[in-house]
Amino acid sequence: KVEVIKSNQIIPQIINVELPNLIDSDIALEPPVLCPICGYPTAIENTNNSLVLKCNNPKCEGKFLNQLNHFCGKKGLDIKGLSTATLEKLIDWKWVNDFTDIFNLSNYRSEWVKKSGFGVASVDKILAAIEEKKNNCNLASFISALSISLIGSTYAKKLAEEFKTWDN
Repeated sequence: KVEVIKSNQIIPQIINVELPNLIDSDIALEPPVLCPICGYPTAIENTNNSLVLKCNNPKCEGKFLNQLNHFCGKKGLDIKGLSTATLEKLIDWKWVNDFTDIFNLSNYRSEWVKKSGFGVASVDKILAAIEEKKNNCNLASFISALSISLIGSTYAKKLAEEFKTWDN
């Protein structure tokens, strides 16, 4: 059981955690056998000395959303305005099927500004942020954004320092 309050009227803050005694309990925690997003079978794999529950579907929309969120997020390209909820809608509308589609969203501007929850100002801000990152992305951020296994932001910076240019 977890007790959560709104901190500063927005940020959730956990103020109490009550853990059940699982040793003396009848509670059995079984991992899901099917992905809750796509319905494909799951598997537990040993990744970097940790057991990780993974969906076996290489085209799982949940996995793609997480990868895209990382690509566009603070540890990636840091494109302002592309929240998880916005990315989810862009995927649902079939406008984004891979990372490169982010850079072609201006093709959908006339449709996008008419969508519920969006308008000219918000869409134009997002498109400007995308255009800014398209023209001014540093090498380390791009490497980190690619979600290469075992390459986080720290190692991406080291690779960028070593290779220095995009061509290298």
